[in-house]
Amino acid sequence: MHEKENFIQWLRALAAMEVVIWHSDLVAKHFSPMKIQGSPYDYLGGFGVELFFIISGYVICLSAPRYATGTSFILARFARLAPVYWFFTAMVFLASWINPQWSQGSLDSSGTAIAKSLLFLPQLEMPILAPGWSLEHEMIFYAVVALWLMAFGTLRAAGQTGVAIVLLAFGCAGFFLGTGLARRLWDYHVLSPYMLAFAIGWLFCLAHAAVGRSKMLLYVAPFAIMLLLAIAPIELGERPLLHRIALAAALFVFACSMRSLLEAATPLNRMMARVGDASYSIYLSHWFGLSVIGKLLGFIGPAGGFDALARLLAALVCVAVGLVIFERFEGPVDRFLKGVIRPKREPASKRAADTIPANAAHVIIRGPRPAGPPHGLIGRDYSS
Repeated sequence: MHEKENFIQWLRALAAMEVVIWHSDLVAKHFSPMKIQGSPYDYLGGFGVELFFIISGYVICLSAPRYATGTSFILARFARLAPVYWFFTAMVFLASWINPQWSQGSLDSSGTAIAKSLLFLPQLEMPILAPGWSLEHEMIFYAVVALWLMAFGTLRAAGQTGVAIVLLAFGCAGFFLGTGLARRLWDYHVLSPYMLAFAIGWLFCLAHAAVGRSKMLLYVAPFAIMLLLAIAPIELGERPLLHRIALAAALFVFACSMRSLLEAATPLNRMMARVGDASYSIYLSHWFGLSVIGKLLGFIGPAGGFDALARLLAALVCVAVGLVIFERFEGPVDRFLKGVIRPKREPASKRAADTIPANAAHVIIRGPRPAGPPHGLIGRDYSS
């Protein structure tokens, strides 16, 4: 019997919707002078991405110990991310072919640039599909986990602690180095402040399975580290990112504390579970939806007072489109690939005594619908 954790689905759904709202200037820019990016909200805007990273740290900490090799782990993660990402990358090329001004990130057509975008590799420019910049950091996180598995062959308790230390070191170093404009491999992707968010999610997962003082320490430690960074001489330009990570971490802990309420079998919880399932599709597709709606509204020319309602309606449309994409494409493709790729898992007898307890390997409250697998950032089945 598995414990239910719908609070993760709530967080995925809220993270996806926050990113959609953050980019909703694409809807209003043709008829309204109001802007979110540049408003007081700009300081914390887009924190949904940092929340996704924390969720990813939590979920991967649960699932990674079940893999016997780093190769099987990274292959499973790549198969989970790539199909829907490649689909929307192709959509960017199609849009730019129709109109060269319809682009998101880089439209460098060189073979190297295309390969880097399709393989989530670090690059100096934005990837072809703009939201892919966050997946570049996601893949670095996966690489840390995979390399640990390759080096030590397991991710039992000591290994889980080791990965947390590595991620914390990379994240803290990133805040002192700064993300900078050069976006180089080491000081933007590997030694990156974003690694701190993955580390926090990882520590929260360990805290969830711990007992007594260890539980409290693992919950408090991330906030203590962020407080030390807040008073450290890091660049001013990095402080908003630190505060966004802190906000995302606080929201995660709050949702975890409301677990019993969020797991109740209510229509709202079932709806948020579905949106959480579709959050990867929402995240990758929302730019297209917002842009199309914005262009239509620019043609219609509504009054500026329609701004807030237009953003809300557009966000709802993006969520609905993401749900359809998940149900019709992302979920079925992922289930098919999981049937083809059966990653070798570490034998249960080997990991049972020294890993997260079995009752911590949670699944999520569901409505009556097909199961769909996870994404490191935004998935649903912790076993993948």
